[in-house]
Amino acid sequence: MSVLDDVANLIGGRFSRPGGKAVAPGHQTWKVCLLCVAVLVAAVGCEQKTAKTRPDQARAEANGTEKGADKAASKSGPEGVGKSCATIEDCDSYLSCIEGSCQVPPAVTGRHESDTPRVTFIDGNGDEVAEFYVELAITPAEQTKGLMFRREMKDDWGMLFIYPDEAPRSFWMQNTFIPLDMIFIDGRGRVVNIIEAAEPLTRVRRQSKGPTRYVLELVAGRAAEVGIEPGQQLQLDHIDEKHAPRAPK
Repeated sequence: MSVLDDVANLIGGRFSRPGGKAVAPGHQTWKVCLLCVAVLVAAVGCEQKTAKTRPDQARAEANGTEKGADKAASKSGPEGVGKSCATIEDCDSYLSCIEGSCQVPPAVTGRHESDTPRVTFIDGNGDEVAEFYVELAITPAEQTKGLMFRREMKDDWGMLFIYPDEAPRSFWMQNTFIPLDMIFIDGRGRVVNIIEAAEPLTRVRRQSKGPTRYVLELVAGRAAEVGIEPGQQLQLDHIDEKHAPRAPK
């Protein structure tokens, strides 16, 4: 029989000693009081314990959930990372085909090596104006995808589109989420014109002011920030010689 049952029996006058002999209710008043006090103390202690432990328990559970989410997030990446590929067409979203597997592009991670392709701009005095690491868009598939679907790009990176010949070029920003500067460059490597801060997710055509062979896309604002201007010369490093600008006449 529980303490609460004892209290109920005492109050109802049905308390009995072992052996079945009834005890008069009046003689048990002091026991009722003691039992009531015991019940109250136990109840208060339980309440305080619950109030004390439940928030800590909740915090522990919350921390465990957050750590689990962080762990899962650290393991997860863009869908399709690591998938085998032959060309960029085999890779989902903004992923690039690098050494036979779909990977996050280097312009997003900022990772580069000593032989990473680079471009340098030279002014009329022969002085270096700026240098950028670049991803190359040479095949039609690479040029079609370009920088679409990306949410970021490092400030010291860009994407260089290289065409087999000179022709008027126009670019739009469909499925492109970051504003870009577009630098149009002719076959001799001379900067023809610059489109600054092209608006994302638009189909407005941004055009060259003459035949061009190269187009360099940078994070919006970088061209002006580093001082790139029409008339400057493009120099390529760690890029196949067949793509080099032709010598000025």
